[in-house]
Amino acid sequence: MLSPYPDQIETIQGFASIKIKEKDSISRSKFSFVFSLPSRARIEAFDFLGRTIYQIIIKEKKAFLLVPSKKIYWQSTEEEIIDKFIGSKLSLSEAASFLSGQWDYLKEKEEGKNRDSWSIDRDQEGRVVRGEKPGMSFQVNEYIEGTDLIRTVSFENRFQEGQLKILSIEYNDPVKEGLFSFSFINSFQRKTWVEIKEVMSHES
Repeated sequence: MLSPYPDQIETIQGFASIKIKEKDSISRSKFSFVFSLPSRARIEAFDFLGRTIYQIIIKEKKAFLLVPSKKIYWQSTEEEIIDKFIGSKLSLSEAASFLSGQWDYLKEKEEGKNRDSWSIDRDQEGRVVRGEKPGMSFQVNEYIEGTDLIRTVSFENRFQEGQLKILSIEYNDPVKEGLFSFSFINSFQRKTWVEIKEVMSHES
């Protein structure tokens, strides 16, 4: 499923699958994503039976990784949280561009900020084909038919390599009320990343 790409992105919603290879292990999962730009995001990762493994909620620079089945969470920066998800420290706008394949949007939003910049290569049709910055690179393998939007992309960082595949994506659909709420804090217990990682290894 694909909605037309708009002139201005306000929200991005959809589903994707991800495969990450690290040393001798390979992990696979599917996830849903909702981005309400420029400062809010929610990602929910599922196991092969469709059960939630964890959720990520980011809003106005506050970032949380939750394990709902155990009612626990870890709080950190958005780049640290996304690093645990994809293996690279990406800002929210970088992650949105990575999923949508629209790197002009990223360049516009990141202009003037003090961060490592991306080097983006395009083909003769103007489509993004590869990109890199210190510590991470990606290569586009497949586009959504009839568009310049990315369907499948391979990526590498210092310790891992992986592949991301977009299963469906919609732009500027209304976002459900309360989707980025932090109300879970009242009933969840805060943990360290080491504690959360141990629990997630058993959940998956």
